[in-house]
Amino acid sequence: NIKCLQERTLLTAPAFLLRPPCPMPERVLLTLQYHGLHRFKFFRVTPQSNLHEFVQELLGLQLDPDEVLRFVDEDGDGVLLNDRIESDMTLTVSVQARRPEKRPRTSPEQFPEWARIAAETMKVLAQGLDSHHPALPSLFNAAEQLTTSAAQLHRHLLDQIGPWQVQRMVFRDGMPAHVRHHLFVYCSLPDVVHLSEVSRGFRRWCSSEGRQMLPLLDDAAFRGGDDVARRLAERVHPSFVRRVTATQEADVACVVLCSLSAAGFPLSSLEEVSVANSRYAPTTTLIQLLKSAGQVRSVKMLTLLHRPLPAECLQSVRILGPLVLHATELSGFASLFAGGSTAALCEVQILDSLQLSFQKLLGAMPPHGPLGKHLRTLEIVPHQNEPTGRFWTQWIQPLAELLRHPLLASLVCVSVPVPSSNQLAIECAEALVTSLGQWDLPASLRTLRFLPYRDGCAGVLPDLAAVLPDLAAVRDMLSRCRARWPDLVVQFPGVQLDS
Repeated sequence: NIKCLQERTLLTAPAFLLRPPCPMPERVLLTLQYHGLHRFKFFRVTPQSNLHEFVQELLGLQLDPDEVLRFVDEDGDGVLLNDRIESDMTLTVSVQARRPEKRPRTSPEQFPEWARIAAETMKVLAQGLDSHHPALPSLFNAAEQLTTSAAQLHRHLLDQIGPWQVQRMVFRDGMPAHVRHHLFVYCSLPDVVHLSEVSRGFRRWCSSEGRQMLPLLDDAAFRGGDDVARRLAERVHPSFVRRVTATQEADVACVVLCSLSAAGFPLSSLEEVSVANSRYAPTTTLIQLLKSAGQVRSVKMLTLLHRPLPAECLQSVRILGPLVLHATELSGFASLFAGGSTAALCEVQILDSLQLSFQKLLGAMPPHGPLGKHLRTLEIVPHQNEPTGRFWTQWIQPLAELLRHPLLASLVCVSVPVPSSNQLAIECAEALVTSLGQWDLPASLRTLRFLPYRDGCAGVLPDLAAVLPDLAAVRDMLSRCRARWPDLVVQFPGVQLDS
């Protein structure tokens, strides 16, 4: 009877009495570094908002509406504080300004709308220009058909892969690599982000939803010295990097660029490099960077040019500098102009130095060669202290003969430094103008600029207006230049010729 009563009780007991007791939530121990070390514990089920409120109370912080807390681990990576974080971690806490909201990215579904607006715009242009340009309507009709066909093809492809994309199967490893790559390039939405916002798994070249991460490497990513630079170069895939900018940690940035260029993968997304390094980077680093970065447009990195640049390095970069010419190995200067018709380089900046000699450059140029076609601007700018012991008039005279070389035939603007002395600056400019008259002016040259060697002044000669004979001599020289070469603009610092 007792056994039957027990069985009847188990059968009729409420369900909550029969459940096993719930286990206690796991406790997490964290150490926060903010003006000292602060330890605290919480349970896994704690909401994220409660965690942030408790951290603010623990650290005695009162945040403004435009401020947020940022958490960084020992590797320098940003961490999202929630109940899924690992235990026994040490996080560095900082108060930072909230980033402005990014503009919403345009979804692929809006591409047909763009095509419709473009078609209507071209129709209006075609109707307005029909009477004046009879050939334009046919061109607009062809462009309209091409735009419409491209939009329809894009929409058809999205419709076909739509079910797969919903199931997150488009970018998985099961699909062939070449098909996955083409789909990714066609359908992905690139997004440039700071490195601290990218998780540790960003080495995968795309996410499951087709979002391409393109980190911006700046001073915050380079803090920590050469060891951090090497670890960063090992973790960052070269194809991810969009821009590299560094002013405070410039030397570390050079180490990272050297490692990324030698990694064996192309820097296919890199567009700009701006590094204010104080130590000279070797030419080999610049060559590796230009060869591996096929989309780079601007490279600003202090480089010692001690060997020639191959023509393939000049196919994409448009702005290059600052460069310092080697005292004896001067073949690198001629290579800047020898990129051929396919070269994109149009502006080069060279720093003046005690070893720079136009006479030596003229002797190092090849005697014959094709006409230069790509380089438009050559800037030789003052650097550090003014060279002592330089005979400025003899130093600048060979520049006129150098500008007549065939490789320099495409130059439009040339800048050259002048000394800080009033009398020497005027003599230097007169010597160059006289030499240009003897060797004849290059056909494409339109601007000749004299740059000061005095810092913090609007011109080389801030007191020139008080020296009437010098001022008259400069204006006379500028008037003679205008009369002889009407298309040439000579810019002398501190002096303006009346029109």
